[in-house]
Amino acid sequence: MARSASGAAEEKIQAAISRGDYRQALELLASTYLGVVFRYCFRLLNGDGVRARDMTQQVFEEVCRGIARYRGEASVKTWLLAIAHKQCLKNIDLQERRSTILREQWEKVAAHAHTDPPPRSEAVVLSREWLTRLEWALGQLEPEARSLLVMRFGVGVAHEIPVAEIARILGISRAAAYRKLQEALTRLRRIMRDEAG
Repeated sequence: MARSASGAAEEKIQAAISRGDYRQALELLASTYLGVVFRYCFRLLNGDGVRARDMTQQVFEEVCRGIARYRGEASVKTWLLAIAHKQCLKNIDLQERRSTILREQWEKVAAHAHTDPPPRSEAVVLSREWLTRLEWALGQLEPEARSLLVMRFGVGVAHEIPVAEIARILGISRAAAYRKLQEALTRLRRIMRDEAG
């Protein structure tokens, strides 16, 4: 039932875009995919709800600017997730650069202040539930690998996103997407095994 409902929504959205009725298309896009985009961003940004809301807003702003150029070569959901993927990776990169700058500034200040270094964090508690371990392990992956796994297994829709659709989102071949997905799964398993051991 969910599959046919999303297919019907997809057809209505594409028809509205074809007619040039962008307002209706945007309303349908938001009502159909806002939650999907938010959950994708939320998981990719390690559960940071504020950043996920900001990214979701940026995705839909980008959609507003680019809706007239949408040609229907991929599904609307694929198009949205491709935009979300790019926006989130840009945000992660920006955040990491800011963190590096702040860390460097802190180290300079700490070196001149002659203070004791901050205490090292405790090892991860081994008694965490499996889901908590999985979320933690996902957070340890580089953003692109985390994105692949979130798209394939955790977007929060009724069915998984097929590898072929992920390949379209990333602009790579299906074989390359499958290979990247397998590599990400291998890294995730290794992180979880090392954390448990």
